[in-house]
Order: sequence, then structure tokens, then C-alpha cells
Amino acid sequence: MKISIITPVFNGVKTIERTIQSVVEQEYNDLEYIIVDGMSTDGTSEIIKSYSRFISCYIHEKDEGIYDAINKGINVSSGEIIGIINSDDWYETNCIHDVEKCFENEKVDIVYGDFNIIGEYGLEKKKAGELKGICLGMTIPHPTMFVKKAIYDHIGGYDTEYRISSDYDFALRCYMAGVRFKHIPKVLANFSLGGVSTTNVELCKKETQDIFKKYVNESLLNNSFSEMLDMALVVHGAGFWGRWLVEKLVKLYTKDIIWVDKNCRKEVEENEYGLKIQHPSKVKDSDRQVIVAIYEGDIVENEYLSRGKRVISIKKILDKYMDIVYTSRNFQ
Repeated sequence: MKISIITPVFNGVKTIERTIQSVVEQEYNDLEYIIVDGMSTDGTSEIIKSYSRFISCYIHEKDEGIYDAINKGINVSSGEIIGIINSDDWYETNCIHDVEKCFENEKVDIVYGDFNIIGEYGLEKKKAGELKGICLGMTIPHPTMFVKKAIYDHIGGYDTEYRISSDYDFALRCYMAGVRFKHIPKVLANFSLGGVSTTNVELCKKETQDIFKKYVNESLLNNSFSEMLDMALVVHGAGFWGRWLVEKLVKLYTKDIIWVDKNCRKEVEENEYGLKIQHPSKVKDSDRQVIVAIYEGDIVENEYLSRGKRVISIKKILDKYMDIVYTSRNFQ
């Protein structure tokens, strides 16, 4: 089974050699190694050239960022399976053999594993997150992902609209399309903190939220509403989750909503959904079911519960949605 490994790099002189060595030391016979260098100026290219006998294809040209570089590598790859390892990350010994064995023995399209995080305080082993959680964020460590080339041909590559989170966009796109995933319960790769995804937290958060919204299955979301919610509701929260939830409730389920938020700028705040955002004190005598649409909203939930209210959190609604998606796709 031919496996292609792609390393995108730009000015990675301090770390690229370790990455290359981790690929070379796999000692896997049918391995294609592709490096895509966006015209580094710091000596990276000299290090790459010193390993030329191990490199199947070296692309040295300007690109539009890391995901454009990865797409270039995918386009020239000839392996049945593709792995992507960035220039500041590296593979564990025998990673490729473990991946090949999984593809040989299982009917799967994407294989992924656990990983080590290398940060300020040393090494920390991390398990991949629960697969169904990918509906809300990237639970699969991208350096450990190995994908059949046929999936890229069918699903497409990495969306260069996203600077940081296109790996999440790709993984969620695959998940919602029913692609078969398999977790290997072993550390496959090492991930260095300090890259763009760990230093630009706000942009990463925004892109993740945008991607989440793009791939929501409204039919399955409505199923979770129907199983859990009354038709007359109070929604507490006007941040990202509150606004997203109200939008979907109005569109899919019910318009009988009283919307409240402690931080509303005035007593009644108009909004694009034709509802009014009021202070929670305005509904203190209501017997409606209350949705606390704040993701870490335990304190607010407890306040309502102490007053005898029927409360459900946005987290429980999303958990139900993720369960329904997982079951409907029959994932492994």
C-alpha cells in the first residue's frame, strides 16, 4: 500500500530537520514524501536539499498559505493514503506501519490516533477527542490523520478561505458525508505548541464557529428540538450560542420564544429575529421551559433551578444533536 506524506513549510529552519527525520526513520518501503516550501528565506531549503534522496517531490514556490501548500501536495501525490505532517511536528516510530495495518484490516477511509503536545512545560500525552464531538470542534488531531486519496478526490481538499481551521472544515465535511473513521489508540505524532492555531486563538474560535454553522444538519437538529423542547420557551443568552439557537428555533421549530439576557444594553433590545431581548427579571413568574444558551452556563442554570424552573442547557441540546447525527451516519 503506497502512502504519501506531505509537509508544508515556510521558514521552518529550526524544526524541519526533525520532521524530515521522523518520516525517513519510518522505514516503510512504499512511501512517497512530498515537501511544499513557500519560498523559505531562512535556510530551510538547504536542509531539505540535504535529504533529497529521501524526498520524492520538492515544490519550491510561492503559495497562499499552509492549506494552499497542502492542496498542492495532494494534487501531485500518487499514494493510496495521504498523511500531512507540518514542519514543526513529527511522527512517532512505526506510525506508518500502524496506519497501514489499520487500513489493511478495517473498512475505513480515515485513520487517526492520539498525540503528544510539546509545550512550555514539556511533553503531555493527549487522547483524541470523541468522534461525535467533531460537530462542535476539531476533536481529531490533524497530524495523526491519514486519509484515502479517493476521499480527497470525492470530498475535495482544504478550503483556503480559512487561515487556521481548514483542517476542521475538511474533517467535519467528511464526517457529515458519512466517511468512515477509525481511531488507533496509540500516539502517532507529536504536536508543537506555538503554531498559528495556538497563537491566534480568537481567529481560530471564529473560524470554528463559522464552520460549525455551515455544516449543521437542520433536519436532524429539528429532531433534537422535538425530543427535548416545549413549544413555548424562554431562551437565556444572546451571545454566539444564544443567537444561533434562536435563529434555528425560529426557522425550524417555534416562534413562541421569550428571549432574555442579563447583559442586554437596554430594557428591550430589538434584533434581526423579530424578538425582543429582555432582562431575565421580566420572566421570573413564567412557567415556560428555560434554555440556558450559554455553553458553560452552570451558574445560570442553578439560579433557575433554585427557583423551581424547568431548565435545559444548550450543551444537552447539542449532545442530543450529536448523538442523532452519529446514529444516523452509523459511524464506527
